Amino acid sequence: DVWCEPAIRAKFDALGEELRFALLTSDVRVHDAAARPADAVPAVSVAKEGVWLGVRRSEARKCARCWHLRDD
Repeated sequence: DVWCEPAIRAKFDALGEELRFALLTSDVRVHDAAARPADAVPAVSVAKEGVWLGVRRSEARKCARCWHLRDD
């Protein structure tokens, strides 16, 4: 999960499903910064401010073709 300020969110949203490839992950969900939980971690290497991350293990199975953990 990524929580970000509106200007950054617009850039992430423009990538759509491709954002997961840019972040090297099986899935990503983008949310407004105002909704971030207290345990979200600032992403200081991505942006000086305005981006927070939350990471958790996927429950999905690994695809034999692409190795992503996805329900589809």
